[in-house]
Amino acid sequence: AVVPSSEESESSSLSAAAAARKEEEEEEDTEANDATNKKKGVTWPLVVVFFLSELFLFGAAVGVVERLLFVYIVDVLRGDATLCGLVVLVSSSFNIPVFQYGSRLLARFGPDALMLASQFCYVTRVVGYALLTPKTKYLILVLETLHGLTFATLWVAAVDRAKTL
Repeated sequence: AVVPSSEESESSSLSAAAAARKEEEEEEDTEANDATNKKKGVTWPLVVVFFLSELFLFGAAVGVVERLLFVYIVDVLRGDATLCGLVVLVSSSFNIPVFQYGSRLLARFGPDALMLASQFCYVTRVVGYALLTPKTKYLILVLETLHGLTFATLWVAAVDRAKTL
């Protein structure tokens, strides 16, 4: 019979202990992953439903304003086609820098803050429209600068959030 030397038995007991520790760590990781998956399983659908609902409702609200804005400018504020064209120029011009620096904005503020900023700018714009009169109709150009923040920050944040879902 071969009797293992003390060095051999010591190394085999060390490798057995290492294997046992590795199994314990894998079990802990599996339990942690199961807990995380259960948590994701409960919250993930709610997050997706909330996100899609938010986009749908916000998109519908923005769509109503965008479709009726020229009617409002011409019929209520007694503006002309030039003012309507200037509104498009100003609103589109303010989208460009937001899209250009979107990744920096995301890094600094995160998608949730950008979505909130977008909604705040939208509400400010709509309330501002309601306060305009034919005498103050050109102030709509100032309000349209918020369109860039409304539209561009919404889509920068939404695309980033969709990547994580």
